[in-house]
Amino acid sequence: MLTVDDITWKAFTDEPQYVEAIFRHGLPELHARIDWQRGVEFLDKELAQVAPRAMANPQIVDKLLRVYLKDGTEEWILIHIEIQSHPEPQFEERMFAYYAAIWLRYRRRVVSVALLADDNPNWRPSRYEQETGGCRVVFDFATLKLIDLNEQVLIDAGDPASLILASFVRSVRTKRMPNVRYQARLEFLRLALERGYNEEEIRQILAFLERAMRLPAELEEQYEQILEEVRRQRGGDLIS
Repeated sequence: MLTVDDITWKAFTDEPQYVEAIFRHGLPELHARIDWQRGVEFLDKELAQVAPRAMANPQIVDKLLRVYLKDGTEEWILIHIEIQSHPEPQFEERMFAYYAAIWLRYRRRVVSVALLADDNPNWRPSRYEQETGGCRVVFDFATLKLIDLNEQVLIDAGDPASLILASFVRSVRTKRMPNVRYQARLEFLRLALERGYNEEEIRQILAFLERAMRLPAELEEQYEQILEEVRRQRGGDLIS
């Protein structure tokens, strides 16, 4: 069963502009090869059909995307979004299992990307390897560690998707600092209001802040009071 964090990440990666922001900031070389103007097709149902059941993990949100490259060819990109706060011993094997299952199903090139949203700076899986009787398998996959992203660059990018991604980075870094996280939510609220985003964009940003940067009850109440004052000043609801 998905946790609140899982659901938040799933919502974020269900929107093409948010996926584009992840690649733009975290995987720039791959981002530059993709023709984003041709769109992103989400193939979650197809992924569910080929996913290796033995490797299933309720704490993983898996996405399968179909995109086109600027050279005119087509790529399949598997994005694993890892939201655990501790290392997962079989993660590398699972990445390989998904890669193999997708390749066997579609017989097309696959790019596997692991997005790690934990706060352990030393956990950086990027390779699965095994060897038996002279037969050797080495599988390297791309890894993006969320806490490696430059938060200020994300904020300065100016677009709503980058601002939300910055809030995810801040949420990881303030996991054990509720007062700092509270101030961070106020900062992102101010930025969302000052930048001239439309009402729908503001609602999306604030909704992600509420889910990604959860606060203790007392601080949550203080934040809601400030948000209610903002609603009165603006003369409308910011969150549907």
